Amino acid sequence: MSPSPNKGEGVTTNGIGKPCTSHLNLSRTLADVWRVKPEPIEPVVRVKPAPRKPFRPDCDYRLVNAAGQYLHQSGQAMTAERSYAWQGNYSQMCKARRCLPLAQNLNSIPVV
Repeated sequence: MSPSPNKGEGVTTNGIGKPCTSHLNLSRTLADVWRVKPEPIEPVVRVKPAPRKPFRPDCDYRLVNAAGQYLHQSGQAMTAERSYAWQGNYSQMCKARRCLPLAQNLNSIPVV
């Protein structure tokens, strides 16, 4: 046997006088919430950072092997004389390393 509800206990109406359960009240409450228009959500704009430029000091370079010899101005041999050593800026050094087989494995030192 189910207990009979007393007046005002556990019995609620649906707005037109008919009794309804708490489940329906919950649904009705959610329906009321859904009727309210939510504020528009602004889309997230993701901006890609600009690519970083590698650090390239504004100076000249010389190409040197492990023995301390410089690449000759001709790019075909090594020399011990600094006055005959190849010298160039960053882009020239990169191109020399690409084009000259002797310069590919050399270390770069900045000219001070």
